[in-house]
Formats: sequence, C-alpha cells, structure tokens
Amino acid sequence: MTTEELEQAVARGGFVLGEYTTNVGPADDRFFVLISPTCGQQEWVDDDPLVDRLLKLVAEHAGEEVSPMLANSTDLASRVLFPLSLRGRDLYRFVPEKRGWSWDFWGGIVRLELVPEVREYLDQARACSDRP
Repeated sequence: MTTEELEQAVARGGFVLGEYTTNVGPADDRFFVLISPTCGQQEWVDDDPLVDRLLKLVAEHAGEEVSPMLANSTDLASRVLFPLSLRGRDLYRFVPEKRGWSWDFWGGIVRLELVPEVREYLDQARACSDRP
C-alpha cells in the first residue's frame, strides 16, 4: 500500500487500526494492521516507515493521539488502537491449530480471528459504504 492509498483509506473512515504481537521474537514479532471495507487488510512490521505515517494520519483523523500499547509485549497479544469506541480491546482471538509434529516442535500454531466486536464494527462500516 502506498502512502497515497493509506491517506485515502484513512480519509474514508470506517476502518480499524490495531496491533498484535507474537511470541516468536525477538525480531519481527510486532505488527500493525489496518482493516477497512474498501482496502481489505493491510499489515506492517512495527519498524516499517509507513507505520509512523499511519499513526499520524489516524491521530489526525481521530482528533487525538493514537499510541501503540504492546511495545514491550513478549506474548501473543492484540489491541485495537482505533476506532476510539473499541480502543484497548482485543483485536484478535488466537485460536490454536494442531497440525501434527509441528505442534509439538514449535509449541503450537495459531490462527488469528477478529473478535466479534471488531467484526460487527467493520460490518456496519461496510453497510454504510455500500449506500449510495
């Protein structure tokens, strides 16, 4: 996603911005996610230069600072950063998937599922964006 596409997605509204961490660190274990009905799901590693721009754009859109919450997390965790009505709540449920020997060797594989509140928010945003 380019900076221009990012700016357009935020300007349209109806999106969710969140972050999540994994327990496989130390590198590339924290991610930022933008989910919108028009752009789908976009994800960035925390040190991607677009993350700073994304946080600034969303803060301007929200009219207040949008601060990451999981900088020091070393476990599986997720948080919604925007919309403000969902801020601080879980973004994902981490659902274990058993897949043979890799389960035992790697300590488990998980699937990320949006929590119901986030799905409902996105469904409402999608319904509003479909109206003429």
